[in-house]
Amino acid sequence: MSGKFLAVDVSFVEEELDHPEISLLQNQLARLGFRRLGTSREHIVGHPPVFAVCFAAPERLAFASIFISARGSPMLYFFTPFEGGGCVLTARYPRDEERTPNVTKTGAGRYLGDVMIEELEAERDPALALERYGVEWPLAEERWDVVVDAPELVALLEKHAREVQATGKRPYSEWTRESRLRSVREYYELDEAWGSLITPTAQS
Repeated sequence: MSGKFLAVDVSFVEEELDHPEISLLQNQLARLGFRRLGTSREHIVGHPPVFAVCFAAPERLAFASIFISARGSPMLYFFTPFEGGGCVLTARYPRDEERTPNVTKTGAGRYLGDVMIEELEAERDPALALERYGVEWPLAEERWDVVVDAPELVALLEKHAREVQATGKRPYSEWTRESRLRSVREYYELDEAWGSLITPTAQS
């Protein structure tokens, strides 16, 4: 079924997201050249609305967004849309890699051994973490094996975006509130959008 059957209403609102990690992520983004655009509200029929703090870095040809998952964890993703449809998306949360002629989507996360830290944070249940993963929670940050953060994700996004550009596609030339809303609407016109929302963790 085509993504164009997904009815999406997206706009910028005065809502502010409240989570202590958001300011830390915003500082990382500022150091990478991202400026804040404001808070967006994305509502897809059949799903609760999702609020996200949106950013843009024209020199990086990228947008960034922070949203709060249904389980209360801040999630970050980077997004480069292309003229005529298509995009590259790199997320700091679990998602399957997807590559089509229109879309390249990858997910990354923080790991303790084979266990993704976001999965443990989402559970917020020490007994379940011990039973399911064999680890004690909460965990000290120094025990993490790998920390995938904003600079690494931007580097991955830019690598994938260059690969798409090599096929002849052109990224957006404007990086404003209006073009950010346009990019969301165009994403949901793609066949690849069906069953794969931009912010899937927020919907579950």
